Amino acid sequence: MATTTNYIQDLASMRQFIRSLTFGNHNRGKVNARGIKGSQHDDIIRRLDYFGIIPHMYTHRIGKASIHHLNKDDFIDGYNYLNSLYELYAAVPEQIFVQLCILAELADNDELTIVNLNENINLDIYVEHYKDLVNVLFKKRNKKQTPPKDIDQQYIQRQVKTLETIGIIEKTEQSKGYSYALKNTIIDSLTKQQLEELALAVFFFTNVSITSAAGHILLQKIMYLINGHSLKQQQDFINYGFNNTYFTFKDNNPNNVIDGDIFYPLADALYRQKKVRLTFYEPGKPKEIVTPLSLHTYYGENKNLLYSINNGRLQINRIDRIKSLEVTKFNSSDFIPPVLTSQKPHNTCILHFLMSDGYEEVYDQFTRHFKEFLTILRTTKEYIELQLEAPDLLQLLPLLRSYLPYLYIISSNKPSIKTKFYNNLYASLGIEFIEPEGYKTKKKLNPFLQPPPSKTKEDNLEKKKQTKKQSESEVELGYVSPVLNDVNSITFTTQYQIQLDLVNGVSYTKQDIDNLINHRRLLTTDIYKKALRNDDYEQLLAHSLVSSINDTDYVESIFSNLPLVIISDAERMFLKDLISDERANWLLSQELREQLSEELESIDTTFPKGAWSSIPTMTDDTPLTMDVIIKCLQAIQQNVRITIGDKELSPCRLEYSVGSNGYSLIAYDHQDQTFLAYSLRNIENIMVLDTPRLTELETIYASYRDESKKTLTFVLHDSNNAVDRCFNYFSNYTIQAQDVIAEEFTIEVSYLPFQEQDILRHLLKLGCAVRIVDECPLRERLEMIYKTALIHAPSN
Repeated sequence: MATTTNYIQDLASMRQFIRSLTFGNHNRGKVNARGIKGSQHDDIIRRLDYFGIIPHMYTHRIGKASIHHLNKDDFIDGYNYLNSLYELYAAVPEQIFVQLCILAELADNDELTIVNLNENINLDIYVEHYKDLVNVLFKKRNKKQTPPKDIDQQYIQRQVKTLETIGIIEKTEQSKGYSYALKNTIIDSLTKQQLEELALAVFFFTNVSITSAAGHILLQKIMYLINGHSLKQQQDFINYGFNNTYFTFKDNNPNNVIDGDIFYPLADALYRQKKVRLTFYEPGKPKEIVTPLSLHTYYGENKNLLYSINNGRLQINRIDRIKSLEVTKFNSSDFIPPVLTSQKPHNTCILHFLMSDGYEEVYDQFTRHFKEFLTILRTTKEYIELQLEAPDLLQLLPLLRSYLPYLYIISSNKPSIKTKFYNNLYASLGIEFIEPEGYKTKKKLNPFLQPPPSKTKEDNLEKKKQTKKQSESEVELGYVSPVLNDVNSITFTTQYQIQLDLVNGVSYTKQDIDNLINHRRLLTTDIYKKALRNDDYEQLLAHSLVSSINDTDYVESIFSNLPLVIISDAERMFLKDLISDERANWLLSQELREQLSEELESIDTTFPKGAWSSIPTMTDDTPLTMDVIIKCLQAIQQNVRITIGDKELSPCRLEYSVGSNGYSLIAYDHQDQTFLAYSLRNIENIMVLDTPRLTELETIYASYRDESKKTLTFVLHDSNNAVDRCFNYFSNYTIQAQDVIAEEFTIEVSYLPFQEQDILRHLLKLGCAVRIVDECPLRERLEMIYKTALIHAPSN
């Protein structure tokens, strides 16, 4: 069946497509290896083009192939445009009409029953406009049915249920049925100063939380309350919305955004103790029904793992391999396998940490990184001897490599640990890539390089017939996504803003409204990109919601009132997460935190307590005191200089690493006359000066980023899952493939001078799988590190 809309119903195929783009080597000819059909590729490209997201995507040629990748500079600045995908939901115009009627009636009345709503919505002013809209829509859709003469009560009830499920309205039990009322929006009672404070915290937390889509939607509403701009005024501003001149971000995995439609049903199942049904991108892999236990986020490794019980056994699934997660009717299993309650056997190894020049800072990072697993045995003049004990040291080898040349393994209770560490080290110095001795020779099927064997059409048809009836009986019906829904769709929010403007006295003509819709966000202005059949209704819907004023060109809304702002339960839970999370709640004053805490007392966090955890894979860089961080932020806000030690600086950005919970200050050094990054972990005090920051600092910083950007080209070999790990390590950097052959990639990474140490750390973790192509200082540093490490390697 041909696609009849540019909008989306779910993110299943979109997730794989976006994930493939972020890896920098997306190509139509090979997307089937990642579970994407060629026709889906073309379909998604068309949609992204229609909604103006294509400018973030770049294409270059390798031979006859077109390779696509994403520009990630916006991600670093905290503007994750992938959040806007949730606004592209394929909302139905009739539903939007009725939902607006419901909200208008509840804005005029404290509470109403379904019967009251039905009576009020079926007044002439609503029904006549509704009939005109439906008549036109039926003709456009070539429907042969007779259009309805009124708005059916069951239809109204379904829309009420949708708004209740999302959390826009709430239901109260009465003696004879239920009544409905608007749910507390919380934020509309805050002062402008409190809203500005909250906007900064929400923006920051949107780049930290794995459920950031709700924060993205909430931030737009906060900015509306702060500025009070009409839709026309918003469009007149080039950069309307939150203007971030405070933070940059790293190690936060921007792809978490697109997994929201996995996280939310998972959280729902965990709260209600239900089993979930998983489907997978891997062709031929059967569906599974499991009892979810917890979600673990590895920020440094940029992956999320779902822990569950499947037939009495612990099972671990990567979220990026799951195509869909649906809540079933079955209650969770009460049985917890013994493997979950017993401790796994540990591996141990003896390490020597070389006390050569500059070791102190690296050793401090190392001990903080592995603090739970380390025991100091003795200290000599040359080295510190330590014992490292952990459940699976083989998994930690890439992390240990990042501390070369200071670290070397003396012995291990499992010989393969030491053997693999040094075999990889020896192989790293070879001019040509050779698979290190001791590594598996049997290759896993790599979805980045080769497609899996495909099933025949007959097999697939038979499988669908067998599972269709079973699927319908397993999954709970009527699920509404907390973020991908009518109310969050750009179609709904545009219509809502237009009606709110009219209710608040803004003058519009029908032509004005058409212009507003034609130039709204997430809609390309290119005339050659035509709307598909089910897309061409926004003007029709807008005209059905207004009436002419005294036969003039100006119009008025059919509604007498609308709530100033509405928020969903997903947004309330996001706020609850924010005030509960020490990574972000420091941005709120004690007074505002307490006020929000009181308002949100009955609201749950997104995940049940203990069901979600961040697994450390990087050095813990939590600042010794937040006072220094707060002073740096205040200096940026007040546009004044600071001093750290004997350095006079114009602070520009606070760089936050979600993986290490550490802060660095990106500042203009007036002595060196360039931008540098200063780690703030060990800084106990700074002095805030009265001297203004460097004139035109923002412009100079933007020029510096453009002019000082470096590129590094390296060949990546498919060894020990290195391809997958590499793309996860560099998920925050703009990367693009320069060449793709059977067993390797040639990749180019863009970075700034003060990011070089991070790049080096990632290359060390990849070990012998990487060969730097460029003749550059970074290549020389890497070679020197390996040669130095081998000098001190044990002889056996």
